[in-house]
Amino acid sequence: MITEKHVALNIATDSPQDVISQVGQLMVNNGLVEPSYIEGMLHIYEEFGPYWVLTHGLAMPHARPEDGAIESGFVIMTLEQPLNFGHEEHDPVSIVIGMSATDQNKHIENIQQLTQVLNNKQKINMIMQAKEYPEVIEIMNR
Repeated sequence: MITEKHVALNIATDSPQDVISQVGQLMVNNGLVEPSYIEGMLHIYEEFGPYWVLTHGLAMPHARPEDGAIESGFVIMTLEQPLNFGHEEHDPVSIVIGMSATDQNKHIENIQQLTQVLNNKQKINMIMQAKEYPEVIEIMNR
C-alpha cells in the first residue's frame, strides 16, 4: 500500500545518478532499505545501463536484496523535467519507482503489483500529470 510518505512529486534533478540517489534516499527514509542499497542501485546502473527503464517515461531502479533491503516495497517519484537515462526506446523518464525486495519471490510479487500501472499508459500519464499526493496514491492503489 502506497501512502503520502512513499511519494515525492516534481523533483528537480540533473542526472540519472542524482535521480537514483534521491529515490534511494526516499526508500531509506521509509525504512525500506539501508543507505548501502543506494550504492547498489548506482553500481547496477553504471554496470548494466538503463535496462530498468521499462516503458516510455518510467524507470524502476533497484538493487539486490543483499545490498541492504530491509523490507519489500516501493516508492514513487515524479520528475520536474523529463530526464534521459540512455535508453534508446523509452527515454525520457518522468516517473521513477524505487523498488526493494528481500528475496526473489518478493521481487516477483512487487513486479506483479506494479504491472497494473506498467501496462496502463493512461495511468502512467495520470501519474506524470499529478500535482498532489492524493492523486498518485489513488492511481497506485486502484
